[in-house]
Amino acid sequence: WRRGGVTVLTFTQQRHGQTSRRPPALRCEEAPTLRPCLMQGEDTRLPGLPRYVRINTLKLGAKAADRALLESGYRRAADAADAGKRSYHCDEDVPDLLVFKPKGKSDISRLPLVATGEVVVQQKASCFPALALAPPPGAVVIDGCAAPGNKTSHLAMLMENRGRVLAFDMNERRCALLRERMALKGASIVSARHASFLSAAPADPEYAGVTHVLLDPSCSSSGMSLDPITEPAALAELASNQRALLLHAMAFPGVTAIVYSTCSVNEAENEMVVAAVLQAQADAPPERRFRLVPALPAWHRRGHRCAAISGAARREEVAACCVRTLYPDDGTIGFFVARFEREAAAPPPPSTSGGLRSSSSSAGAPIRAEMAAKLSGSERTFATHACSGRRKRRQRATAPPRTNKYLAMTKLDEPVGCGGSDREPESGSCSAGTGSEWDLSEWDLPEGLISWASRSARRQISSEARHGGGGAAAAGTAAAAAAAAVVVAAAAGVAAAVAEVEEEV
Repeated sequence: WRRGGVTVLTFTQQRHGQTSRRPPALRCEEAPTLRPCLMQGEDTRLPGLPRYVRINTLKLGAKAADRALLESGYRRAADAADAGKRSYHCDEDVPDLLVFKPKGKSDISRLPLVATGEVVVQQKASCFPALALAPPPGAVVIDGCAAPGNKTSHLAMLMENRGRVLAFDMNERRCALLRERMALKGASIVSARHASFLSAAPADPEYAGVTHVLLDPSCSSSGMSLDPITEPAALAELASNQRALLLHAMAFPGVTAIVYSTCSVNEAENEMVVAAVLQAQADAPPERRFRLVPALPAWHRRGHRCAAISGAARREEVAACCVRTLYPDDGTIGFFVARFEREAAAPPPPSTSGGLRSSSSSAGAPIRAEMAAKLSGSERTFATHACSGRRKRRQRATAPPRTNKYLAMTKLDEPVGCGGSDREPESGSCSAGTGSEWDLSEWDLPEGLISWASRSARRQISSEARHGGGGAAAAGTAAAAAAAAVVVAAAAGVAAAVAEVEEEV
């Protein structure tokens, strides 16, 4: 195998009738040219990059994450200018993404939140594919090259764990790891499949409902590694496989949107693959033909005008529609994203943000905060809590949200009635009767909400009893009853079609 430009020989030996493959038993003194490889191991990541942590809103809200990080010794700063090593700030572009100091100045991999799956260590650019695809809750999505699963869990989070994500991976070990990570992150809609996406038959009735496909296939890793694949023959093979995956995804009859991404900076794997796929299906009937559309319109860095693409119009189209990130200018790894949509499909709801926070200034300026996700239609509203914690407005929806929306709107860590410590109640005050007993079962409420209210009441009673004795416990019981009444009243209001959409005031 090759590492750092050095060819390392491996040997095979017969042992008990079996052939095993192992690296040579060489000391560094005997092979001084191998010293960097043997001493540094497999870490070929680009140096100096910030560490990024995505809040997994399937399990945790932004405010709860701030509290847990504070307990771990980290504090939130207003921006990146803060010099403290144990500080972090909210990313300007990607919702629910926290930015920490580079490796060596922060040790986020040991955070308890990482071990529990409540946050995900994920590079900023790696969040772009799921945001560019933006499948609505309830959709059926294929992740054609899923392991290790960061993008897969991001899809499930954006879909609010409603719908299905069919995650393919050819490697058995990686597929098993994918299942473990999805269970840890609470992504219950993900179904991991130990198979090649190319083996999935588009005509199979199982895939008739698939509407979105995410493809992040194997690539040269030239955007994220100090030791990428550079051999021309290997690059040509990678590009051929990437084209085959894209064309296969376009063969599924129900698919309306496809996002293709790589962690490569090579035009041969990016713009040229996109142009080749567009050319290959140019003669297909309109109902089967896909067009290239702008991915993440709010992002400032677009694709390359690749001289190898024939036709000036096609070169401009590919450059304008595709997205790139550049190391180290963009503070993340080099990345590429393209989005295809079926020509005969109805256009998606308009969105100026395309999944990112929108920019009100010229290209290249910091992107301002706006809506954190696309609306999935007038009957359902997806609200993602921004890190800023600013005051929000409430907007009434045309129909009641689904059952699991009751708690999703408050990120499971804010009182439903008051909408969080930084917001005023929508009407009235957070007060109710002072009875010491209450019964939530008579209300037509989700079981999870009743359980949450009961736990909140028990915590209140227990806290008052510890600090104030029996009299305080009785007062705590009354206060908990009042809080539970507020929960019930707020939930009844939600059932009357109140949905929260976050906008800056």
